[in-house]
This record gives sequence, C-alpha cells and structure tokens, in this order.
Amino acid sequence: MFILLVFVVQLNAESDIKVKDFPQVEITLLGNNKKIVCNLDPLVEVYICPNNNNPFLVKKSHWGFSGIGRNSQNNKIETVNIKSVKTKSKTLYEQKMDDGNYDDLKDNDKPRQYYREYAEMALPVTNFFEHYSFLPDNKKKKGSLQYEQIAQSFIQEKKSQFDKADKLSLEKNYQVELADGRKINCHRGKTKSLDKATKTFDSYSGRHTQCGIFKCDSVEVDGTNYEATLLFDSGVGVMSSLGAVYLTHKQAMGPTIKTRRVSSLSEPIPLVDHSYFIDKPDSFWTNDLGTNALPENLMPQKDQYRFFKDQEVINFLNYSKHICKDNEKVLKNLMIAKDGLMQKLSEAELAHFIELVGNDILTGKYIDQATAAKLGCFNNGVYIAKKSYKKFSEIKKKFEPNKKLQTVSIEMANQLFKEAAKMDDLVFNYKQDGCYARAHLMAKRFEKKGISVDKVWLKGDLYLPNSMPEIKWNFHVAPIVYVEDKNGEIKKMVIDPTLFKQPVTIEEWDKKIAKKTIRGSVSTAFPFPSNISFYERSALAISNSNVYMPNDTINFSEEDKMELATTTLQNYKQLDI
Repeated sequence: MFILLVFVVQLNAESDIKVKDFPQVEITLLGNNKKIVCNLDPLVEVYICPNNNNPFLVKKSHWGFSGIGRNSQNNKIETVNIKSVKTKSKTLYEQKMDDGNYDDLKDNDKPRQYYREYAEMALPVTNFFEHYSFLPDNKKKKGSLQYEQIAQSFIQEKKSQFDKADKLSLEKNYQVELADGRKINCHRGKTKSLDKATKTFDSYSGRHTQCGIFKCDSVEVDGTNYEATLLFDSGVGVMSSLGAVYLTHKQAMGPTIKTRRVSSLSEPIPLVDHSYFIDKPDSFWTNDLGTNALPENLMPQKDQYRFFKDQEVINFLNYSKHICKDNEKVLKNLMIAKDGLMQKLSEAELAHFIELVGNDILTGKYIDQATAAKLGCFNNGVYIAKKSYKKFSEIKKKFEPNKKLQTVSIEMANQLFKEAAKMDDLVFNYKQDGCYARAHLMAKRFEKKGISVDKVWLKGDLYLPNSMPEIKWNFHVAPIVYVEDKNGEIKKMVIDPTLFKQPVTIEEWDKKIAKKTIRGSVSTAFPFPSNISFYERSALAISNSNVYMPNDTINFSEEDKMELATTTLQNYKQLDI
C-alpha cells in the first residue's frame, strides 16, 4: 500500500546518474520491502513498474527517485515511497531509513474531508508530472503507449477531481454543523466586479475569486439570538485554514461557537471537518509562560482573540473588504465587533514578566497580573521569574542604560549625525533589515570619541512609512546620545539616518514609524515584551549600547557582535539598492 509522506531523510543517490544507461532496475518499496523489476521508457526517461494490475511510475528527481501509483486497497492516487533502486551490479539509490509500518505515520483518526482528500491526490500528480503543467502540447515529450495510458489516467483523474472540487467551491449555499450538533444554513455574499489584476491572477491560477463571507441562520445561545457569520474561502487549495462561524449581537462579539463541519448540499463527504481539533485537547491557551497568558476577564473569548490575531485571517478580512458587496452589512458588523475585541486587548492590564532562558538569554513577555505574581518577584515595575531572580541583579548591568552620562551639545549631536550618514559601510539605503548592525557600529564608533551612547528599541507591528511595496519591521533600533541645552535640560536624541536627516527626540522617532495597532507605543523596561503587538500596542525600551539583538545571549562577546554587524552589512551592500 502506497502512502503520502512528508519527512526529512538521509539518502544516498549518485547525482550524475543517467537513467538511460540503466534500462532495467529492481525497485524496493518502503514499508513492505516488496521488490519489483521496472523497465525504462527511454522516450520520457521514466520507469514503468508492473504491480499486478496496479502499475506505477518512477523517475529520477532532485532528491533521489520519486514515484506515483495507486493505493492497492482503494485505488486512490498516492506517492510511491522508494527504498532503493538497484541493478544487478550497482545501487543507484538507497533510502537510509529503518523499515517499519509506515502506515502508522498517517493519522487515521482524522475524519474524512473532501478538500483534504483532493489535495492528497492532487499533490503527487502535480509533483510527478510538473513538466506537463507548463509546456504546450506540441512541446511535451510523448512516451510509449503504455506510459501514456498510465500517465494520462493520473492527469485526467486530477483534472476531473479538480473540476468537481472547483464546482463545489463556487456554490452559494453550505450547511454548517456546530460543535453541539446543531445545523445552520449559510448563504454566500455577493462578489464585486473584479479588477484587471485579480482577473489576470484567476486566469493564470485557475482560481475563481469570490466573496468568502456567508450570512447564516441565527443561533440561539442562553436565550439570546445572535447573527451568525461564516468565514470560508472555499477556493480549491486555500480553504482548509478557514471555515469558522462567529456570532455578533448589536455589533458586539457574541460567545465563541465552534464549527464542526462545513458541507455542500450535493456532496456526502464534508468539505472540511474540524471535529478532530474540537475533540482534541487544546493546550495552546494553558495559563503558562508558553502562551500569551490572557488576563482572566478576556479568557472567555480566547478562541476569538486567537483567531482574529492570526495574520492569515487578518489578510482574509482585509481582502474581503475589496471583494464582497456588503449589501446586508454582514462584513461591516463583523469588523466592528472584531475591532471591539481588539480594543479590549489594547486596554488590558498586563504585567511585564522577564525570565532567563537557557541560563544566558533574557526574554520579556506580557502576561496577566495574577500569573506574574505567582511566578515572579516584583522589581522596579517588572516581575522577574523566581528561577531567574538570583542571576538578575548580576546580569542586568549587561543591558541597563548608562547611569553616568556625558552629555553633548546639539551642535555635537548634529556633527555625529552627519558623520554617521557618510559612513558608506552602514548601507542606510537598504531599509528592509540591518538596523541592529547599523546601530551597533554607530554606537561603538561614537563611544570611541568618549561619548555616552545608549540604544532605543521599538517593538511591534511596524512599517516603514511611505514604502512601496510596504516594508514591515518586527522591531527597529537606533543609537541615542544625551543632549544638554542652554537651560541644563537633558534630552535623549536619536541618530537614525535610515529615517531622518538630523537628530530627533525619541518621541519624534517613535511617531515617524508607522504602526498598525490601536494603542500606539508604551514605555517598557528592556528586554521589552516580545508579544506586545498581540495586545495592540508597541514597546519603547532603552538599553545600553552593548545589546546587539532583542534576545541577546548575555555571553555574546563584543568581538562576535562587531564581526556579525560588519558581515551583515557587507552582505547587504552587495544587494542592488
């Protein structure tokens, strides 16, 4: 029995093998050690392997040898997993994996769902006959009659199944079974006239772009009727990640309701079936440091927060705004309700929790206050993990800002900025990455002049303003110097030629960087909370100049940092900017 597997293995295959030199080989299959003598079709350089009444094909590929055949029990198209390819005197390929019952690797507990079964059939065909996909008919190599009959049976079956799946994905109405067994009917929203780019993409990909927002029957929970909305991008190949029903009431999110199945009225097998995940214990939101540890008042809607913070879902909703005709205001009401959830995240009272990971990496995280109090000790506005507290005072000097400051005049700060901007090796025009390397080299060069330098960090959902295409940053960092004016007032001034033409205050620097969050920036200790963007805000934090990256190992030497910074920018300088 052949099965579809995805794994990383060690193999042994001679890269310079020319299969035309080996017209007949003996192939051994993984799992059952069955040996089959296969003959080469020299016209297409593919081996045809008799297997009773179920022949399969094998070809040399980038990773050794690959095959395609049919399941001996249900005749479904599947990948043939090859253990070895040998001649009487030579081993052409050998898989270095112990034999065993490889069927155990396939999760037989998962329910049948039409789209997954289609994908499991289509992927082997796409991979094996990739040369058929992009060539016109007059350019395709033709094999022997036997090869063409076998190959076309695979290709035509994939086409037939795609046509069926595509037809199912275009239907206007689906039935949804909820986790408690109740069934509701959902009707697809109307699709706007598509722009030229979308039509071109559809023509190239074979996809039919359409609205994926469905208005469903109302659902009663605890005596209240809620509007139900199904989010379901049912296009072939993209549908498995969505298929969730959300309840709203007066433009506010209702209770979480899980979707067990989404079904076509014309197909007995559900299009998608989530019952495996509903019945499987969910450990993602356990209240420990491996999660976002939501505050207790937000936990009842934890599934909704997780769903609407998923980038794929965010992209889907934003895309739907441009695709769906919002005649019934279903999408608008859902988005208002979703924004209300995000507002609650931005207002959540949280604790900044810091712990030492692996004895040498300090990390920060936002968690709820009660959990922080149980797991840590309070110290200057943050909670330190009890297991890390003894070492904390010892190592915080490796990242805390300067205490003894040497200030400079604004004229000196301007001079430093001009000098930095002329440092050609810092590659300021390459804005996609490298701020950490630029900041470190600038800081160390300033310090050689006897100037006190720290670094300012901004962490969150950040974007370079006015960049086309949009450049997204996970964090940004730049050196700061301390400027004393004529009145004796000291200001932190940022030196960042990536964004500015002169030194600016931290407030100006922060304001310049675009953010897609509700609350904006909050000041935090360093290391800043790594999950801050989940809570609809960004973090401003200050460290000394020795910190290279947000999660530095405390044992990372200065020599290593300088070498890494220099190498990083040398690599970026080679890019066409």
